[in-house]
Formats: sequence, structure tokens, C-alpha cells
Amino acid sequence: MKQNVLFLGAGSSKPFGIPLTNEILPLILDGLDNNELYNANEKYCSILRSFIYGLMPGLKENRYICSITDILSLIDYMLLHSISPSPMNKKKGLRIYRNLVVKALLEVLNLSELFESSSFLDLSFRLSSLSSTPSLSSFWV
Repeated sequence: MKQNVLFLGAGSSKPFGIPLTNEILPLILDGLDNNELYNANEKYCSILRSFIYGLMPGLKENRYICSITDILSLIDYMLLHSISPSPMNKKKGLRIYRNLVVKALLEVLNLSELFESSSFLDLSFRLSSLSSTPSLSSFWV
């Protein structure tokens, strides 16, 4: 029996409505600016909007100067090296910001039901209890 292998490249999911990587951050920023993410929770939108624009002020002028992977990589780097992005944002808050970014990412990709599963929330609670970071379960909306 002959078997075939299909190799797909970046962008192969675009025809099915999945945005390209460089389109994701502008979608998240639009959702934050219009308070449409996190079930229209203005508080969470404001928190993440302030954090992202504080991290990358140029995004207010040009939403395409960096991608979602740049934002996540920068947050991960700061977490790994115990760097606070500013005196107003303490290191332990970075875990919360990172999870808000991931939740926003899942929402714009229409995958937010992954966050709704109780097993995911149980896992995130156990992981957050291993550190001094406050429980992240209160940030799931």
C-alpha cells in the first residue's frame, strides 16, 4: 500500500480563517482597544492594553512593528532572568500578563474553549501554587 506525506508550510491554515502570525497582535490590540476580549471585561482589557503599550510604545503608531511571538518572547525572557519591565510592573505580575496574552491569543484564534476546561484550570492553579505568584485562576474569564 502506497502512503503519501503532505508537508504544509506557514500560512497553510490561512484559507481556513486562521490569521497569519503577523496578523494576530493587531487583532489582539483591536480587541483590547475596543474592550471586546475577555467577555468584554474592561478591567482585563485595560490591564493588558497598558502593559503591552508600555512594553512596546511604538505599537500605538504601527501595529505591525512586532508580532505576538515578539511579545511572548520578551515576557518569557524577563521571567527567565527575573527582570521587571518597569518599577510599576513587578516580576511576579509578569506571569499574570503572560497568561492574559495567551488568553487573548486563544480568543482571537477562536480557541478560548481550551481555557474553559476544568483540567486546564486545575493545572494552572497547581502550577501557580508552586510559586509566589498569586493564583491565576481569578484571571480566567
